[in-house]
Amino acid sequence: MGEPTTGKIIVFSVLTAMVIGGGLGVVFLRNVFHALVAMVVCFLGVAGVYFSLQADFLAVMQVLIYVGAVAVVIAFAVMLTRRGTMADSNRFVASGLQLAIGAAVAAGVGVALLRLICETAWQASGKFPATDVTRFLGEALLTRLPIPFEIAAVLLLVALVGAVMIALEEVHKS
Repeated sequence: MGEPTTGKIIVFSVLTAMVIGGGLGVVFLRNVFHALVAMVVCFLGVAGVYFSLQADFLAVMQVLIYVGAVAVVIAFAVMLTRRGTMADSNRFVASGLQLAIGAAVAAGVGVALLRLICETAWQASGKFPATDVTRFLGEALLTRLPIPFEIAAVLLLVALVGAVMIALEEVHKS
């Protein structure tokens, strides 16, 4: 592998900025469609990180499943429900105490994750050669683990049907 070059560091920094910026956009943008675009940017950044780690299979699956499927389902939900901003659809407003508690819990989880990352002895397992990883994952997903894929398909279908039901309810109200 060798030492990282300046180009690799720049690419990783840009991808990191995409992931963090997209995630923050999802959380803080008031417009639902803009939050969706930020989510797609975040997912594409994660796919870029996978590519930079030479995990091509995971990168392609990230793009196909998350960017291609989940983002499209959420876009349909946004279009069918016609809600412009998250403020319009949120009926719950957090108090200052609830925000402080939530921030403290999030900070605690972040510190615990950083500690775990820093204290873990990271090393390659060597269990599978790099050329066999894609074949192994494909065989595992299609022969031994088809149930999670079926569950994901059903969940996406339920989300789309739910969006249509909400849209129909909104149409009947007006």
